[in-house]
Amino acid sequence: MTAIFLAAVLAIGYHYESHHPLNRLHIVRQTGYNLYFRVGIRGFQMALFGLMPSLLFVFISAVINGTTEHDLFTDKTYNDFFLTTLLCYDILFALLIMKVKLSSITKRYDGIVVEGYGATKHHLNTPEKQALYKSIMRVATESERLIIESARDLIPMRIILQSGKVYIGYPQQPDLEDGEITQLKMLPILSGYLTTKQKMVISRNYYKHYQNCYDDATGELEDNEDSGHDHITRFNIIIPIADIKVYSLFSKVAFEAIESNTEL
Repeated sequence: MTAIFLAAVLAIGYHYESHHPLNRLHIVRQTGYNLYFRVGIRGFQMALFGLMPSLLFVFISAVINGTTEHDLFTDKTYNDFFLTTLLCYDILFALLIMKVKLSSITKRYDGIVVEGYGATKHHLNTPEKQALYKSIMRVATESERLIIESARDLIPMRIILQSGKVYIGYPQQPDLEDGEITQLKMLPILSGYLTTKQKMVISRNYYKHYQNCYDDATGELEDNEDSGHDHITRFNIIIPIADIKVYSLFSKVAFEAIESNTEL
């Protein structure tokens, strides 16, 4: 019975953590002993909350068992009856308390989703949105935080691939629902490469094409234009994270100033 109780505690803890609007962001990034420890602590917390009502129901059951003509637990000793009944009630009440707490927190965060968390000022509107944004920033890696900052504040990002290829553009907010991101979606505005002396050379300017063919407000193709795509987002590129060597925010003014003052 003890093994069943421990398994139930872990299951209850995992269900709560994996469905909690904030905690689930941590769960998807944890494995092994860290995961067992986290869900175990949460499960035992629920079991502790259910202990008092469980003891009350065990007492009531013991009174009923001792006063009725036909004993409810005639095949058990008193100690077995007490332990088994206590654990059963504790699992039941831990499950009920977990469901109530989860329902309450889910209702509080209803409609507040990870998607769109990085929009400018969006995370400052309510305490719930602030809490979600802070939770996301806590679990994110350094590179993910930089991507979030770039997408949130509309600051161009420069990425250098293992091959030496360089892209500069606006990244999409990373989706952290399933753990660490494996791909980066970006709208390129410039691209180029690194020379053998590690100097960056810009070879393509996508931004001029966007200006000539697409509406600045909607991103849709302007009338009488034929650019090959009906919307500017069709130019998005997807790059595997494993192929990226360097991340940095990019300023054209700063880049040109640095390049013009390369003498030591």
